[in-house]
Amino acid sequence: MTKIASIEPLHARVGIRNQLLVKVTTEDGLYGWGESGLSCREGAVAAAIAHFADFLVGKDSRQIGRIWQETYRSQYFEGGRVFTAAMSAIDIALYDILGKRLGVPVYQLLGGKQRDEIPTFPSCQSPDMDELLSKARVLVDAGWDCLRIYTGDFDGDAVFDPRQNLNRAAKELIPLRDEFEKKFKAVLQQAMDEGSIDQMDVSITTKTLLGGLQW
Repeated sequence: MTKIASIEPLHARVGIRNQLLVKVTTEDGLYGWGESGLSCREGAVAAAIAHFADFLVGKDSRQIGRIWQETYRSQYFEGGRVFTAAMSAIDIALYDILGKRLGVPVYQLLGGKQRDEIPTFPSCQSPDMDELLSKARVLVDAGWDCLRIYTGDFDGDAVFDPRQNLNRAAKELIPLRDEFEKKFKAVLQQAMDEGSIDQMDVSITTKTLLGGLQW
């Protein structure tokens, strides 16, 4: 009764992003949820999950390590982002099922709880600075003390220049600093997403433009 009966990839829209979930159901009706983290490649990951399902249905859902090894090593070409994202989603779902079967939280299966609280942060993004400030204001007023800010928006079809975008992104942080000062910590995102800028570039640029504040 612990055998896998079905593995279903499910596309979902959460806010402005696509999410790919996977639902694994066992023969006795227990089910678990997993998520693939490979954003913008959901179709490819869903196809990989369907591929894995062809030979995972009927396997014992409790043999999580064995299933991981089989999905990773069963062909000559191992791994890759798409395959490992699909494996991760299935792996999470199998742990969810096992936790339900044993009546314990998943963290107990992974060595036990190591902390009572986990710092988290929300994200806000807008090509318009007034709108970005408004969104950040709502989050700060709600009590968040760390925000992920997507700055340095793209210029249409222009060629993306990481260093030019970094300067733009850092300048856009100045109005945020002026309004909120030290009410929250900011995590710079967009400028580093699409290019080979290292942490030193980001640190020097933001310190120069933001008056030495450590963001």
